Amino acid sequence: MFSKTDKWLLFAVILLLLFGVWMMSWVSVFNSSEKEHNSATISYCVKQIPHYATLSDEKQKSAMRICKRTDKAKEWADVYCSLNNCNDRFFLLHIRNVFIALFGLVIAFLFPISFWRRIAPLAFIIGFILLVVVLILPAQGGFTAKSWLSIPVFGLFQPSEAMKLALALYGALWMEKKKKEVSTFASGFFPYLLLVGFVVFPVMLQPDFGSTLILIIIASAMFWVAGGHILHFIYSAGILSFIGFIAYSSFEYIQKRVDTFLNPELASAEDIYQIEQAHLSLGNGGIFGASDSTESFGFLPEIQGDMIFAAIGEKIGFFGMILIIGLYLFITLRGIRIAARAPDRFSMLIAIGIISWFASQTLINMMVVTGLFPLTGITLPLLSYGGTSMLITLFAMGILLRISTANGPQSVYKKRRNKQRFLSRYHRR
Repeated sequence: MFSKTDKWLLFAVILLLLFGVWMMSWVSVFNSSEKEHNSATISYCVKQIPHYATLSDEKQKSAMRICKRTDKAKEWADVYCSLNNCNDRFFLLHIRNVFIALFGLVIAFLFPISFWRRIAPLAFIIGFILLVVVLILPAQGGFTAKSWLSIPVFGLFQPSEAMKLALALYGALWMEKKKKEVSTFASGFFPYLLLVGFVVFPVMLQPDFGSTLILIIIASAMFWVAGGHILHFIYSAGILSFIGFIAYSSFEYIQKRVDTFLNPELASAEDIYQIEQAHLSLGNGGIFGASDSTESFGFLPEIQGDMIFAAIGEKIGFFGMILIIGLYLFITLRGIRIAARAPDRFSMLIAIGIISWFASQTLINMMVVTGLFPLTGITLPLLSYGGTSMLITLFAMGILLRISTANGPQSVYKKRRNKQRFLSRYHRR
């Protein structure tokens, strides 16, 4: 089975992962040190504040602010970090995430496609339940958006990431059963629209504009390949424009980001700070990269996460960025090739869902960093820090690699379609 696997795809994925680990070894140093210093300071202050556990939340915060400003608290944190390496927090966590995600890739690869067909409805239901649960519970991990669930031992988990794969699986099953009905309005477009809206609505409420956009792209790409009518996409464009206007009017953060993108000269220094620092990072990298990287030392927010592409530009320059973009394009083309040679309609649609998700998320992240798209909080696949994103992405790659084992010069699915066309022409004669 492994001998038939698309080894070029696997090689490109592993290459990006190794590059990401190398990048994380230095871009995360400053933030790791800051995080560990802060944790050590909090630990010290909790012990120093009398009856800390019995104080109200407001009094705890007030006492903590005062304590953290003291020289003794800072000295304690410095001593702690001199005895413990505080610079490797995110780097070590990233390595842990990569190993767990690679294990997930292997597990996904070992299961036959028939297994994913059977559990697709269950995956979709569980994914939706998690999206509802995350809205009910208070925001986790110190974030304002309700996008994460705190799971014991595993830490923070982002249900919207899991739903990307669940939608690809269930959407493929749904359209496999519909077949020719996909192109109709009453039996194809309208119920599919309701299905996608069922998923997208709770993600919008988190609010998570980036994941909402990726889910819509996954659904649209699969529907188009399955045989959706062009008129239905025109209808969808109108509906999405209306939803976009509602979101722009309802969510202040979306309005602020769109306005900043359209009129950066009118935006406040705070609103435009992150994208300006990203541009400075890219500019500092030049053609071949900068030996004296400055943006990684506290200037560029989320440098190990959403903005890692800017750090890549600073470290290895324009030519290095072209090589990384080439790797992403290569993976996308291999995914399209796997979809084109898939043994059946279900496998083909899953492959389309996975590769459209991978390619669109990569493209949007890079466009955000380079200022070609409004700021959104989505990761760069296989490179950014983020346990849930890494796990689900590599899990999806495992399924894609499994589909590749059934590929041939001409797939069974393609042969069957050719046979059906021949018989149709024969009967017409």
